[in-house]
Amino acid sequence: AVEWCINKLNKLGDNRMLVVISDGAPSDGPSNMSASEHLISVVQSADKDFACLGIGIDGHSVAEYYANSVTSRNVRTIGKESLPTMKKMLKKMLPKGGQ
Repeated sequence: AVEWCINKLNKLGDNRMLVVISDGAPSDGPSNMSASEHLISVVQSADKDFACLGIGIDGHSVAEYYANSVTSRNVRTIGKESLPTMKKMLKKMLPKGGQ
């Protein structure tokens, strides 16, 4: 699913961001590698201008898969917990002057 989303977003041009909410366990991969290896490969091969934020829910970390990650124990606080990381990502993505 992450690979499909990245491929779709790549068609949109600049300043692309994908937010993935996960229980920390990749579900599928090709027959020649594990699901975890496949997800790491997909995320690492994304265009350098592409930003991906992984949000681990119910306390499950996704830091192994996403360079930008947040772990949340409470679904009600996901937004608040994600904003500092998202802000850093957006600063890197936006051109100088924010335009």
